[in-house]
Amino acid sequence: MTLILSRDVYLVLSGFRVRWVTLPPPKTFKRYFDFSHPTASVQPSLISKVNTNVQLLLLTATCGAPVFDYVNHPGLHFLWGVTSLTTSWSFYDYLTKVPYTVLKKS
Repeated sequence: MTLILSRDVYLVLSGFRVRWVTLPPPKTFKRYFDFSHPTASVQPSLISKVNTNVQLLLLTATCGAPVFDYVNHPGLHFLWGVTSLTTSWSFYDYLTKVPYTVLKKS
């Protein structure tokens, strides 16, 4: 859970930073939050999309575990492992690559 939240917090904070860096002068609070003028476009990687689906599957399976009595099933433990692996991989991918492009003013 901490890994997933850490990755998401990093993505949110990175988004704030990208917005600030790509915002043309004058940089004001009002212009920063004016989303009618986009300054960057984010392209999620394939592993990030896979990770989102694996996390949703994990959430569904974990919520259903007590209902269908498979709380300690090895398949559920395997899914936890796959989720941590894809989350780590996605986090690393965002740390090492530039997942956004700066939009040019037309």
